[in-house]
Amino acid sequence: MNRSLLIAMIAALPMIAHSEGSSKKFEESVLLDTEIADASVDIAHVLLLSEKMGEIGLEAVGMGIPVVREKIFADWPGDKMYYVDVDTLEPSEYQAAFDLLRQGLVRGSPIVLETSQFNLKKLQHIVSVEFPEVDLTTVDDVNILLQIDAGKVMSKAVDPSEMAMYAGVPHSRTTDYKYSRLVSKLRPNEEISENPNKWGGSLTLFSKTVLPFAALAYTSSPATYSGYSLVMNYTEVDVWAKPLHARTTDKRCIVAWRGTNNLTDVYADLRSQISYSNQLIPNAQNAIMRGGRGFVNRVSAFYEVVFDRLVEQRCAEVYITGHSLGGAAAQINALQMVYDNAMRSRFHGVGVFNSPNVVDEFTLGRPLTVLRANGIVDVNCRYHDWLVNPLPSGLHRLGSADSEKVSRCTYVREDSKWSPFPTTNHSLTWWFNEAGIDDPR
Repeated sequence: MNRSLLIAMIAALPMIAHSEGSSKKFEESVLLDTEIADASVDIAHVLLLSEKMGEIGLEAVGMGIPVVREKIFADWPGDKMYYVDVDTLEPSEYQAAFDLLRQGLVRGSPIVLETSQFNLKKLQHIVSVEFPEVDLTTVDDVNILLQIDAGKVMSKAVDPSEMAMYAGVPHSRTTDYKYSRLVSKLRPNEEISENPNKWGGSLTLFSKTVLPFAALAYTSSPATYSGYSLVMNYTEVDVWAKPLHARTTDKRCIVAWRGTNNLTDVYADLRSQISYSNQLIPNAQNAIMRGGRGFVNRVSAFYEVVFDRLVEQRCAEVYITGHSLGGAAAQINALQMVYDNAMRSRFHGVGVFNSPNVVDEFTLGRPLTVLRANGIVDVNCRYHDWLVNPLPSGLHRLGSADSEKVSRCTYVREDSKWSPFPTTNHSLTWWFNEAGIDDPR
């Protein structure tokens, strides 16, 4: 389709009708996993023209884009978006689908083409035939979004969050979805539980996913775990990395801060690390945040080396974890990341275990709101962990305000069986037993 044809189509727009070659599927009034909302809705509906959707499309839909078939969609008064997985589009439906795509394009609607089978050559070929004015050098990923801007067909690859935001999904919702995306990729056979940013009655799947890495921070082996490679190993902090998928060099990374290595010395170590005076938490935007002096110093000493390793490893998704003192350090580290322009979009969540109190009252305001808007915040506590729950006085964890029994925790576990020895109640073993997974150490 050349530029003159596009102009002619725009001029003839009122006369455009649906192709008579549309298949029976396109004529059916099928609504997929959604309900028609009020016409004033700001989120665009996406018309699915293929049998299935690829990974990008599915994740974007999971963030809240309503998906419909052609007849309902044609009469829908709101904004529209078109989607085709080129690998599940039946040959008999090809012409009808691309007729609709061209109509949507000239109306100003974005269209998304994806190859669920990672067949980049096929995607490039289809784009070159159906939209020859598109620069094929921009077709270098498994999907392409096309839209007319100032009379020109613009093209770019999009990730699920970008596709959702093109449809009008609020940024906060795309951020919340990062929780379910992590779970679905790393623990695909388990169901997603409650909202991870509110106090809940069970250990979330996100926490179960990062728990082994909080434990592995106490050792230098193994060098690999669950597809991740240990790419940085310091006494205080580790970085683990795993490719996002086979077609990219970008990685999913987990930063694991080590807690107290010898549980018999944990109380003395807590006293030495905490220091009852607060200190400003250094950050790129000079936001005013304060935490326990020992915690802040511990993280600040390693922030740059962690930052450099995350950039070097091309970490597109970053999760942070830690146990005990490591949990405190992880919360400080998470606050620093969301106030770092180069790291904010990479940060996806922080999950900690048996953390002492960390930050001052002010930091529970705007800084905590910013943190939760950019990722998951799971603070897991145990009711009988008398060793760290009250320490230090005057500081707070970053969990929910409605936490029961132990202040500012996402989840508080009260066990019927517990030990009279405080260090035993503080152990990660209790969490592995609850999660039903093996301690990898």
